[in-house]
Amino acid sequence: AQSMPHRIDLLHVVRPTQDAAQEEREVAAAIERLKGLVPESMRERVGFHARVGEPVEVISACAAEMSSLCIVMGAHAKGMLKRLLFGTTTLSVLHGAPCPVWFVPEH
Repeated sequence: AQSMPHRIDLLHVVRPTQDAAQEEREVAAAIERLKGLVPESMRERVGFHARVGEPVEVISACAAEMSSLCIVMGAHAKGMLKRLLFGTTTLSVLHGAPCPVWFVPEH
């Protein structure tokens, strides 16, 4: 990432609840967690975003809004069948994204 000339935007999606205050706390905590993943020397080239909503819609909308060149996301599958097919979020992002999607498996 340090040798790439591109800006990197990190996004965490918080699922909606009935408690707006809880959502705000989760958004703030998510941004702090994202900041902790990035070395200080790179923070000027990284955007930190947390949004409330359904992950598929938010990921695709943010990618379009930011004119993303690529989406990189973790593939979190729980069972063997899901591992073979990825999760529903993963597949839905793949099919609905406005740009290429690169999946990184958990292990």
